[in-house]
Amino acid sequence: MTVCITPVVNYISRFPELLPYNGPDERDKLSEEFLDDQSMDIAMPEDPATFNIESFWGNMASMKNKVTGMSRFGRLSRIAKLVLVLPHSNADAERVFSAVGLNKTKTRNSLALDGTLSSIMT
Repeated sequence: MTVCITPVVNYISRFPELLPYNGPDERDKLSEEFLDDQSMDIAMPEDPATFNIESFWGNMASMKNKVTGMSRFGRLSRIAKLVLVLPHSNADAERVFSAVGLNKTKTRNSLALDGTLSSIMT
């Protein structure tokens, strides 16, 4: 399976404060980690439902380079961990809007957002 590193580089470009890998040397090292990851033979479970992505990337972060003793996938695992904490839906925000809609009706339109409505929501 061939995967392109361009989306990873684009992600880094969008969030430079979270991932300080913007220099050409850092991008080259990230590309090397990515290619190393792609060339590994990783045993995957037969049942995808039993695959734990958090422990997988935790193990990847703890792998050491046999020659240098440095983290083998430090940059790549850091990116993966940041991607994994992104919310996958906006359900929480929709619940808040729904609760506000139930409380702030046409007959209760004069509720102040910073006072009465927030007290009712609480």
